[in-house]
Order: sequence, then structure tokens, then C-alpha cells
Amino acid sequence: MVDDTSIRAEIQRLHRLATDAHNEGQFKTAHDLLEKTCELALRIEDTQFLIRERYWLSEIMTHLGENEQALAICEWLISLPQNPTLFNTDLNDESQQYIVSAYSRFAETALSLKQCTTEEVYGVIDRGLQFVSDLGKSRTWTADLHRVKGRLLTMEFRTEQAIQELETALALKRRDPSSPGGHLSDYLMALAMTLIFAGRLEESAQYLQEVIEDGETYEERKGIARILLSINHLNRDDVDSALGESKRAIEQLELRENPSALLSALTVFIVALSQKDPNLAMQEAIRAFWKFRALSPQPMRYLLDGMPPILFTLIRVEQARRSFPAQRSLHYLAQANRFLSRGKSVFYSLEQKTGSAIWVSVFLKEAEEKIKELTEFYQQVTANRRRWVILLAREMIRSLFQRLFGSRSKLRTK
Repeated sequence: MVDDTSIRAEIQRLHRLATDAHNEGQFKTAHDLLEKTCELALRIEDTQFLIRERYWLSEIMTHLGENEQALAICEWLISLPQNPTLFNTDLNDESQQYIVSAYSRFAETALSLKQCTTEEVYGVIDRGLQFVSDLGKSRTWTADLHRVKGRLLTMEFRTEQAIQELETALALKRRDPSSPGGHLSDYLMALAMTLIFAGRLEESAQYLQEVIEDGETYEERKGIARILLSINHLNRDDVDSALGESKRAIEQLELRENPSALLSALTVFIVALSQKDPNLAMQEAIRAFWKFRALSPQPMRYLLDGMPPILFTLIRVEQARRSFPAQRSLHYLAQANRFLSRGKSVFYSLEQKTGSAIWVSVFLKEAEEKIKELTEFYQQVTANRRRWVILLAREMIRSLFQRLFGSRSKLRTK
């Protein structure tokens, strides 16, 4: 006979250890501990324990880039309300909160992995909102669903609607910080990122500073906030501040087991450095990614394969902008175009495996526009220079002929 009491005590002990590991950014350790708690919860057939442990396992999986596995767990969680043998309204508030949060995580993960159409993701969000309504819970329980809907609108570049949705989410989360979903910092950063796209940089910076200065915010989240603040500075053409913030982000994230966030910090640092010294940025990009590739878990290899051509595109664009003569700039732009083609194809294929940050696609779009603009400019410069050389040559020849024929005519008159 299974001793349920001792197993429950062991689940609680391991869960506390996993929580500590999560808070310290030791995600691999937390992953292994939570796999054990899930096994124990299954052994005693305790649905409430199983809901909690599987939800936290999906959280850890997203940090480790195991998004497909996380999606499968969330799919199981949101299927529970339709399974009367597993779900009943007697589940405690904690279990109900995990199910509400699973709707958000499923929508967000499915979206990034392109596992669902946009309409299907909106459908999942609506189902989550209906589930909260059926439970008779406060509207504050819908905060995270509004945050995810705002992110979806941002990815569709429906910026004003996204800001309204994210402001609603933030207001609900401030009203009840214990409501289902992530930490308050997640809401602040989601809104700050969308405000960057809208060009409202002062407001964005204020929200990001709130995250960085909050004593209760984990170092990992502060590092991610610094990444966004670096992007904010780049949009203001404040390269020195962008370099400073991205360096601090790298320092805060280096000891955390979140390779995706660290890779983002390195990327923004190299993008900023390329605007100061493109040649040094190219060297740093090659050195950083070879080192990073050796240390990263297997799921991150897809992302690493895609990032170098994206970075090299941005660096070549900067080299083109600074080069002389125009033919050399056009040479760099041709290389940038080749890197861009490679980067886009890899980026959109790896996005289906790991999910990717929206700002990467924004960088790609900006790079494409810069390449087109600079290519047209330097082609015009080259064409004008050729025309100028031809006109100058014609003028010199005409002047020479005038002198020659003019002197002969004077001789004849004598």
C-alpha cells in the first residue's frame, strides 16, 4: 500500500527546492526536480498536485527552450475543464489559477511556434476568458489573458489596439498582484516593448526603469528589462547608453540558465557595437557565438544557427554606411543582402521549433529597408559620379580643342 502522507511530504519538499532553483535561475535543476514531483503526483493520483507540478514544469521548459513539450502540458491543462472525471469546481483556487494561466501560456507558446493560426489563438484566449467567467471569479483573473492578447496584436503591428489591451492587463495586475499569470514585471515589459514600436520611448523607458528598480524583481527579469532598454536607446540613436545597458544585461544573465535571454542580450550588444565599430562587432559576433554554441543546450542550436546571419546583415549594413568609395559600400550591401536572405529563411524555420522574440523580426525588417535605401543611394552616387566624370572629360576635350583651334586661327590671321 502506497503511503500517501510521506509521498505528499516529499512532493512539497522537492517543490520548495524547485522553486528556489527557479528563483536563482537554475532551470535545469528545477526541471529535474519537477519531473520527480510529477511522477509522485501521478503515483498517488492527486489531480491538484499534478496540476501544480505540471504547470511549473511547463514554466521551466519555456526557459530552457523546450517549447513543444511545454505546449503539450498546457494543452492537457486547458483540456481539464472539458473532462468531468478530472475537473470539478471543488478544486482549490490555486489549481484553478494554474488552469487559467495555462490558457495564456498555451496561446503564447502556440503563437510563437506557429502551431495555431491567429484566429485559433484568439479562440483560446476567448475560451480562457469564458472559463474565468464560468468560475465566477474577479475580472483581475483575466489580466494575463489580456497581456497575451496585447502581445498578439503587437505581432500583427496593430500597435494602438495592443497598447490599450496591455494597459488594461497592467491595470488589472496592479489591482491584484496575486492574480493568475506572471510577475508584474512581465506586464510592464510587454507594454514597454509595444511602446517602443509605437515610438513612445519616454513612456517605455519609465516602465522599464520600474522593473529594474523593483527590489522584488528577479535578476533574470531585470536583465531582460535592460535588453529592452538597450533597444529603446538604439531607437534614440544613443549608442553609448545602449552599449552600457546591454553589457549590464549580459552580466545579470550570464549566471542564469536562460540561454535565450542571454543570446538576446549578446545580440543587442553586438548590434549597438556595430554602430560604433562594425569591424570589431564582426569579430565579437564570431567569438561570442562560437563560445555560446559550445555552452548551449540542444534546443537552442536552432536559434544559434539563425542569429549569426541576422547579425552579420546588420553589421554589413553599418560597414556599407561608413565606407568609401561608393563601390565598396555596394560590395558590403551585396553581402548584407546574401546574409539577409539566409537569416530570413533560417529565422522563420527555427521560429517553428523554438519561438522567437518579435524584435528579431523587427531588426530584419529594418535591415531590409536600410539595404534597399542605401543601395539606391550608392547606385545613384555611382551613376552621378560616372556622369560627372563624362561631363568633365567632355569639358576638358572641348577646352583643349578650343585652345588648339583658337591658336591656329590667330596664326592664320597674321
